[in-house]
Amino acid sequence: MSIALCLFHKDENSYLPEWFEHHRALGVARFYVYDNGSAELPAAARDVTVVDFAHDDAVGKQMRAYHACHERFRHRHEWIGFLDTDEFVAGDLRRLLGRMRWRWWSRVRQVCLSTRLYGSNGLESRAAVQFGSYGDHWVPNQHVKSFVHGGRPLRSMPQDPHVFPCEGTTVDATGRPLAGPICPHRDEPVVIHHYYTRSRAEWAAKCARGRGDGAGARTLEEFDVFNRQVTARCRSRAAGAPAA
Repeated sequence: MSIALCLFHKDENSYLPEWFEHHRALGVARFYVYDNGSAELPAAARDVTVVDFAHDDAVGKQMRAYHACHERFRHRHEWIGFLDTDEFVAGDLRRLLGRMRWRWWSRVRQVCLSTRLYGSNGLESRAAVQFGSYGDHWVPNQHVKSFVHGGRPLRSMPQDPHVFPCEGTTVDATGRPLAGPICPHRDEPVVIHHYYTRSRAEWAAKCARGRGDGAGARTLEEFDVFNRQVTARCRSRAAGAPAA
């Protein structure tokens, strides 16, 4: 079983080594980096293919990059996942996708993973590593991220970066069918750790860089608002209140 990841990327080369190594350890065999006009293209490697996608400068280009990646490379892999550099799979990914392959092989075409949205945990500057540096400072996020089967083409151009128009059934990590990009947060065997704000300094750099899909700009105020919300939810969770 071959698993690949597709990344839509701009000016985040320094994050790539950790992101690659983490997912290699989970069984990912190939990485497709669609570059959105970085000052310096990331380096290709034995298992890294870099595609220059800077020619597309219209809103929605992230979905077009994802569609192009699936269409071009789907024949080489059983599953292609679509993540960002601040998103890390946590859990036994290869076992999960293998189980879907054999138990529901005839109908499952997309596996969606729930997301834990992490705050900065008080960090002002970049941590040495991302994975594991933000403690328990997270809240459940009902948006999913997807691994799409390569056996069939997508029905149409994706309209949402979280879930794709696939032939066949879309399920969560427990095998429950899903109808869209929203999934109730459950106790699932494999989830996404999304280090949304990272540190204050990194959030400022993200604001300066702009959104990958060309949509509206982020603001520095969002950092403080989001982290106050995460801290409040964490306190409620520690006190025994429901997390979601």
